[in-house]
Amino acid sequence: MRLNDLSFFKKHALFNLPLLTILLILAYLIFNNEIVLGILVGYLLCSIHTVIGYFSFEYSFSKSNTTFLKYYFGGMMVRLFLLLFLVFFIVKYIGININSLLFSLLIFYLINLVLELQHIIKRQNRLI
Repeated sequence: MRLNDLSFFKKHALFNLPLLTILLILAYLIFNNEIVLGILVGYLLCSIHTVIGYFSFEYSFSKSNTTFLKYYFGGMMVRLFLLLFLVFFIVKYIGININSLLFSLLIFYLINLVLELQHIIKRQNRLI
C-alpha cells in the first residue's frame, strides 16, 4: 500500500468511527439492542461498499478511459445492486429494524461518498 492508500483509510476511520460511536451510544441508551444492530449493519454495508469502490478506482485509474469507465462506473452499478440485494435480504430474512438500518445507510453512504469523491479529485489533481 502506498501512502495515499493509508490516508484514505485514515480519513474513513476519522470521519466514520466517531459518528458510529456516538450513534451506537445514543441508540443503546435511548432505544434497544435491535436499533444498535441496525446501525452497526448499515455501517458495515457502507464500509464494504466504499472499500470495494476504492479498490476498483485504484485498479482502473491508470488504465485507458474505456477500462476506467467499465471498471469504476460499471462497478458502481454492481455495488449499488449488491447493496440493494443485501439490504433486501437483511430486512426480509434477518429481521433487523428497518428504520435504523436505512438511517445509518443514508448517513454513512453520504459521508463515504464525499470521502470517495475527495479521493478521486485529489488523484486527478496530481496528474494535472
